[in-house]
Amino acid sequence: MNEVSDTHQWTVRVVTAAAGGLAATYVLLGMIALAFLLPLGQTSSAGPGALSALVEHGAGWWLAARWLFLLSAFLGLGLVVGLRRLAPSGREALADWSAAVGGLGFVVVAVDQARLISHVPGLVQAFAASPDRARELSNLSFVNLTDRYGVLTFGAVGLWLLVVSLGCLPGCAPTWLRVAGVLAAAVFLVVAVFEGSWTSVVAATGALTLGPIFFGGLAVVMHRSSEPPATVVVDGH
Repeated sequence: MNEVSDTHQWTVRVVTAAAGGLAATYVLLGMIALAFLLPLGQTSSAGPGALSALVEHGAGWWLAARWLFLLSAFLGLGLVVGLRRLAPSGREALADWSAAVGGLGFVVVAVDQARLISHVPGLVQAFAASPDRARELSNLSFVNLTDRYGVLTFGAVGLWLLVVSLGCLPGCAPTWLRVAGVLAAAVFLVVAVFEGSWTSVVAATGALTLGPIFFGGLAVVMHRSSEPPATVVVDGH
């Protein structure tokens, strides 16, 4: 019995840490995007236009955002596994399916961000030296990304968020948290459908706003659920 309880407590701690880390990561990403990437025209990851913006203004903040996306992928995988273990009884099949979908999305994020981090600095140098040659290299490199435009990434993670929020959150989750999760899932799915347009940019901003609300709220809820109940002392006199 104690072993089961310890396992549950460790799972709750993993979910709390992963959700809190995701919330903090999304806040930092939002700040970097609004303060640096959008003004510098560095929101895109594909094509010579993206490389020229990195050459002109430097790739420091762009790379910082990629590292944060990579970190968010690993945190997301921990959250997917943890929430699967805490799914309500009787919904195991739905939880398994949603965990597979969410895990796929976060794995794609990790793979593609690692490729961008390893390839783009060299492409920026090549573009600065020879724009025509670098244009050919950039087209070849970005085509080899698993999810070039983020459709699978945002779509899979958004679908996972939607299913989890509607039916697979632990019983301690309040209604407002489920609503926040559905709204966050909606903007993720909008980014997936309208990727490349201004609609997706606006939706991505919404995702970086609603994401921290949901993940931060989940971390707080799970932390409180792990606290032992207060002991009530009754005065015998």
